[in-house]
Formats: sequence, structure tokens, C-alpha cells
Amino acid sequence: MTMDLTLRVIRIAFEVLSERVFSVLAMAMTFALSCWAMYEPTYERLGMAGFFAVAVFIPSLSRERSKRNGKEPEAD
Repeated sequence: MTMDLTLRVIRIAFEVLSERVFSVLAMAMTFALSCWAMYEPTYERLGMAGFFAVAVFIPSLSRERSKRNGKEPEAD
């Protein structure tokens, strides 16, 4: 019984931690790529930095939105 509860708590902690780490890592990578693109700006570098930023943050935003929609009670 206690082992099940402990495993559940650890699993939830890892899920929360992994989402936060993913967001922080995505922000750091986007910042680094943006700095690289602004060092010698060309259309290719700026386009790649913009595409990367959108491609990285869309999955995390969609996950966040689906979680928020699932938790909010419906007002009738």
C-alpha cells in the first residue's frame, strides 16, 4: 500500500519536472539560436531561428492548453 503511494508520488513528480525541464531547455535553445542568428544575420538564419522557436513551443503550448481545458469545470 505505501509502496503504491510512493510510486504514484514519484511518477507525478517526474511528470511535472520533465515538463518544466523541457520548457526551460526549449527557452535556452531558442535563446542560443537567436543569438547565433543575430551575430551575422541572414534570412536563412533568422528564418531557421523563427521556425525552431515555433516548432519547439507549439507542442508544449498544446499540451498546456489540453491540460487546462481538462481541469476547468464547464459553466452552464
